[in-house]
Amino acid sequence: MRNASDFIIKKGILEKYTGSGEEAVIPADVVEIGMEVFSGCCSLKRVIIPDGVTAVGCYAFKNCYNLTAVTIPNSVTRIGEGAFDGCTSLVRDDGFLIIGDRLLAWTGDSSDVVVPDGVRVIDNAAFIVCDSLSDVTIPDGVEKIGVSAFQGCSNLTNVLIPESVTNIGRSAFHNCSSLERIEIPENVTYIGEDTFAGCERLVSVKLPETVTEIGEGAFYRCSALKKMILPREMSIVKKNTFCDCGSLESVIISDDVTEIQECAFKNCSALIEITIPDGIEIIEKDAFAGKENLKKVALPSCNFHGMWYNIPCSGNHNSIWGISTVGSALHSHCRGHRFESGMLHHKSCISMQVFLFISSNM
Repeated sequence: MRNASDFIIKKGILEKYTGSGEEAVIPADVVEIGMEVFSGCCSLKRVIIPDGVTAVGCYAFKNCYNLTAVTIPNSVTRIGEGAFDGCTSLVRDDGFLIIGDRLLAWTGDSSDVVVPDGVRVIDNAAFIVCDSLSDVTIPDGVEKIGVSAFQGCSNLTNVLIPESVTNIGRSAFHNCSSLERIEIPENVTYIGEDTFAGCERLVSVKLPETVTEIGEGAFYRCSALKKMILPREMSIVKKNTFCDCGSLESVIISDDVTEIQECAFKNCSALIEITIPDGIEIIEKDAFAGKENLKKVALPSCNFHGMWYNIPCSGNHNSIWGISTVGSALHSHCRGHRFESGMLHHKSCISMQVFLFISSNM
C-alpha cells in the first residue's frame, strides 16, 4: 500500500524509501528513482512505477529477493547498472530477467542464446561480461540494444541483429574480442561511442546508408578490420573512430564528409592510399598519424584555409595530390621536397607535418 511518508522526494527525485510493506506504489510526482533507493528491501513483492518516471538509478532494487512484479512505464528511458541485481524472484526459468518488454539481464550459462519474442529493448548491460556466450539471436521486434549490452562477452562470435533495431548504444559490443562479422540493419541511424572498440577479430562490418553518425572510438583497436565503406550521409569522421586499426587497407570516404577529427585514422599502419573527398573542410591534427606505409594522400582540388595534416611516411617519391596552392609547409626530418605539377613530392621523409594555409588569393 502507498504511504506518502515512506517516500523522501527532492525535486522530483526519489531519494529514499522507508516502508516495510509488500507493495510500493511510487508517487506520481516522481520523475527519477535514485541510486539504491529500494536496495535490500526484502519484504517488497510488488512495485508500481508511475508514468512520467524517466530513469531508474543504479542498484535501485538490488537484493530485493522477494520482488516478483514490477510495472515499468514506457516513459522510462534509462535503467542504471545493476538496478535489479539479486532480484532472484524476477528471474525466469530460462535465466532471463524481463519486465514488460525490456530484457534487463540474463543469468544463464549456455553458449547459444535466443532472445525471447516480445522483447522490445535489450537494456543497458543486459549481457555484460557473459563469458560463456558465443552465439546470440535477436528476434524481429527488438528496437534498441542498450549501452554496454554485450560488453566484455569475450567469446561472442556471432550476433544476428534484426531489421527492427534502430538504436545501438554506446559500448554495446565493446571488447567482444572474438566477434568476427557484424551487419548493421537498414533502420539504424546512429552507432554510439566505442560500440565495437576492442573487437580485435572483427574482419567485416557492413554499414547501411541510413547511418548518419558514428560515435568517437566506435571501431577503436579493431585490429583485424581490413576494409570500410563509410555511409554517404555521414558528415564527420569523429575522434579515434578507426584509431589503431592496424590491418585496415582500404577506406572509402563519402563526398559528404566535411570533417576528419583528431586521430580518426591514427596508427592504421596497413593503409597505403587514401582519397580525401571534395567537400572536406577540416582535417584535425594527427588524423592520419602513424602510417609508415602511407604512399599517397589524394586531396581535393578545392582550396582550404588553416588545415592540419600530420602524415608520417617513409620511402621515396611519396606525394600529396591535388594541391593547387601551398602557402606554408613545415617538415620535420625531411631532407628534401619539391612542388611540381600539382603534387608535393618529398624524398626520404621519415615524418612530415604540413600546416597548409591555402587561399585562392595567394
